[in-house]
Amino acid sequence: MTNTKPITEYSELFLSQHPAWKRTRDMIAGEDAVKAAGEAYLPRVHGQSDDSYKRYLKRVPFFPSTSRTSEGLLGLIFRVPPSLKHPDGLKDVFSTVTPDGYNFEDLAREVTTDVLATGCSGLLVDAAASNTARNRLEAEKSGGRPFIARYAPESILTLETGVVNYRQVLNRVCLKESDNQVRELLLEDNIYKVRVHTKKEGENEFTIAETIPTVKGQPLDYIPFYFVTATGRGYKPVKAPLHDLAAHNVHIYNEQADAKNSRFYSSAPMLTIRGNNLEDYKADDIVIAPGKVQLFEGHTAETPIEIKYVEFSGAGQQVLENAVSTAKQEAATLGSSILAAERSAVEAAETHAIRRASENSVVAAVARAISRKLTEAFQIVAEWHDGTKPDDIAFELNTDFLPDAMDAQTATFIMGLWQAGGISRGSMWQVLKQGELLPSTFDEEAEAALLDSESLTIDRPTFPAVPSVTDDENGQ
Repeated sequence: MTNTKPITEYSELFLSQHPAWKRTRDMIAGEDAVKAAGEAYLPRVHGQSDDSYKRYLKRVPFFPSTSRTSEGLLGLIFRVPPSLKHPDGLKDVFSTVTPDGYNFEDLAREVTTDVLATGCSGLLVDAAASNTARNRLEAEKSGGRPFIARYAPESILTLETGVVNYRQVLNRVCLKESDNQVRELLLEDNIYKVRVHTKKEGENEFTIAETIPTVKGQPLDYIPFYFVTATGRGYKPVKAPLHDLAAHNVHIYNEQADAKNSRFYSSAPMLTIRGNNLEDYKADDIVIAPGKVQLFEGHTAETPIEIKYVEFSGAGQQVLENAVSTAKQEAATLGSSILAAERSAVEAAETHAIRRASENSVVAAVARAISRKLTEAFQIVAEWHDGTKPDDIAFELNTDFLPDAMDAQTATFIMGLWQAGGISRGSMWQVLKQGELLPSTFDEEAEAALLDSESLTIDRPTFPAVPSVTDDENGQ
């Protein structure tokens, strides 16, 4: 079928978010992206020509507070690799869970990057891979399987919801896949449908191809699209964690421009020449240099010439420099202690934890919100693949942002508790992992098998037999 007016426009709600999203993305991308935007972030000084503005733009420094904070927050969340509980048979599925072959951790990092910058991200579990497959064997024979496609928030045209059985559900989702293609996800008569709107180059009409995805031969009664937000709730964009910092980063940029421009024009001494009858002299005629004598013909004691250098004086420049310093300190407050200078004095672990508690609570809340949505998407992938129950799938991002390795005394106590039969060996391994004495990838079963193997194959040292001592030998 064809339609001359397909839904290809952004809804007002999503379109209104684009300027803030672009600003934060640019601030994270850094100096090249910011300066490529030109006057969007650095207004032209009144009366500046194009060439003058280009030089002005080039010499103004850019302080990357947003990108540093973004990298720091990602580093905190992924300081410990995320965990994914799943049956052994799904290992290969989650090692290539996206259409382009990335694993679940790569997907989680991309989603987290989106959420920090824009407050949201989209995940579509694609049913096309299992449209005709009634079981896992058929899916593998056909070379297909379910996977998760991430949609950046900028590609979401609209989300429409309704209430079914007192629960808010998605009724319609439009996703812009390219300038010439839009994927529309619909729930009509309680049946999930997919319409792909495609326009050929040079044509105005869109061709619409409709399919009804099925799993085990049955259509779905829900849209398998998950809208991930920083709060973990609803289907509307929310304020991004880095929104305020990115806006403030523009402020720092302009403060630096004022200070740099002032230094540029005031740091070098300015030559001045004062006297009568100078109208016949041009600037090119006057050369002041070491060993050079400048003569002004026709001038006498009655018509003296005064030549001197004028230098900038006053506190104006320092005011501008202080404004830059203050703006950077404000960015440090907004962006957490990642940007703040380390304290010179030794700080107790408890004090350090309290100082960063508010930051950690925000980041931890974001990590938990992302974990919940990714868990839901992974559960659908597993269910479609081989019928795995949702309770067998659990995903979790790290929320322990203050590394505090277990001390030797505590480790000795835990091992003594195990030796005394107070806890199992598996519990001991888990506690040691949480205490960061063992890597997070430590596998208890693999380690137990390795220990058993070593006990059979290791070359034990041998010692000569000790002769027995009899009473007679002792002279008794």
